[in-house]
Order: sequence, then structure tokens, then C-alpha cells
Amino acid sequence: AFFGAPYWFAFHMIILVKGATMMTYVLNAALKNYRQLLATVILALIIVYWYSVIGFINDDFRGKYSFEEQINDKDLLTYFRLHVDYGFMVNPIWNLDNPDTNGKARNIPPYGMVFNFSYFLIVNLILTAIISGIIIDTFSDMRQKTNQTIQDTMDKCFICNLDRDYFEKLGLNFKEHITREHNMWQYLWFRIHLQDIHHTEMTGQETYVNQKIRAQRIEYFPIKKAMSIEGNTREKTDLPTLFQHMKVLEDTIDDMDRRVEEDRKRQEKEKNVLISTIDGMQSMLENLTDEIGKLNRRTA
Repeated sequence: AFFGAPYWFAFHMIILVKGATMMTYVLNAALKNYRQLLATVILALIIVYWYSVIGFINDDFRGKYSFEEQINDKDLLTYFRLHVDYGFMVNPIWNLDNPDTNGKARNIPPYGMVFNFSYFLIVNLILTAIISGIIIDTFSDMRQKTNQTIQDTMDKCFICNLDRDYFEKLGLNFKEHITREHNMWQYLWFRIHLQDIHHTEMTGQETYVNQKIRAQRIEYFPIKKAMSIEGNTREKTDLPTLFQHMKVLEDTIDDMDRRVEEDRKRQEKEKNVLISTIDGMQSMLENLTDEIGKLNRRTA
């Protein structure tokens, strides 16, 4: 039977891909951006078809060049298949060894150099580089994300999301923190415990956590918190922290400048009001003095 033939076992070798991580990455890189690859391949086929049409309808080109000494120009479809089979690997080679029908030596057609150079540049270089570039870039991006995930797993606490550097700058042991204080497996066992226990037998803390789990909320996780760093006033001395302190200091100085300027303007305003009041009182005193003088003169 056809489907019972032993050569079908060759497809079982794909199981090797599942067992090798690197081969899995390569396969995923080729399949992840399959739409871009498919669009690029279709574009390449269209451009190769254009060159096939140009070479088939032009008498100066038809049958005058070959791919790896392969040439078949009986119809356009066969000509196009020849370009697809060999055209992505090699560029056209002009047949100059055999003389033409008149016994003269063959020469490259007038536009043969442009045809050959453009074919080599567009098809053999650019299109093939685009296809391989998509796969390579996807593979590199996947590897970078994988390395980032591994680094986060090694250098960040799964529970509180604090990094190793933070604990080391505080003089604390990060490994002891993730194995004793925030052991992720203990959190997992606690969730399993909540699934096994009846809700009427839960304590207050268990009821609270169970409600958050059912609501798919994470408030019960100590995000950016740990008992080992509570009350520890030692601060990190990295650049972001220093810039943060500088920003706070600049804001404080700006606020003090603003307050000093407001006080100066307020004092200037009060000074002007006081001067106006004094001037008014002096004017009233002068008028009163004049009235007293007039009264004295009348009395005399």
C-alpha cells in the first residue's frame, strides 16, 4: 500500500526538532513571520516572471543566456519555471561560445549588461537577502527575548519583582530571599491548598486571598515589598537614584525661590501701602496745622 510504505517513516524525524531547543527556535523563526515571508516570496516570483517575459519576447535575449548551462525556451511557462528553478541561485550567463546562425561570434545584446546586472542585483542579492534577513532578525529577536526572560528569572524575585542588585546594595542575600522569604513554590502550594479546602473552613487571610484569586487580581502579592527590607533606610546609590534626589533638590530650590519672590513682592506692596498711608497722614497733619494757624489769627 502507498501509505504503508516504509519511506513514510522519514517524516517521523521531525520529532528531533521537538527535542532540540535550537532547532525549535529556527523552526519558529521561519514560521513566526510567515506572512512577511509569503509576501516577499510572491514579490520575488512576480519580479522573476517579469524577467522571464522580457527574456522570452525579446529575440536578442531568448535562448541567448542560460542558468548553469540549462536553457529551455519552447514556451513562456517552461521559461518561467527555468528562472524559478535556477534563477534564485545564479544569475544569467550569456552563451558566447557557440556561433549564431550566420556563423558569427555571439556578442552580448545591447541591453544585456543592464538585464544581467539588474537581475543579479534585484533577484540574487536583494530579494534573497530580504528573505534570509526576515528569518535571521526573527531568530535574533526570539533569542533576545529568551535571554531577557532567563535573566529576569535569575535576577528578579518572581513574587515581589525586586531585582538582585537592590538586595545586594542593601547588604542582603538575594538567594535566601527567594528561597525562604518569597518562595514561589510556597505560593503555588498555598493556591492548591485554597482549592482543596472548603470556603467555610478558611481563615480571614485565606478568604481574602481566595477572593482575589477568583477575581484574577494580584493585590495579595507583595509587589516591591519584602519584610527583609522594611525599615532598612540604606538607599541605592545608582545613577537613577542620584538623579531622583537631584530632581527633588532642584524642585525644593525652585519652590524656595518662588516663595522668596512672593514674600519680596508682598513686602514691596505693604511698603508702598505704608508709604501712601504716611503721606496721607502728613498731608492731613499739614492741613490741620494750617487750620489751627488760621483759627489763631482770627482769635487774635
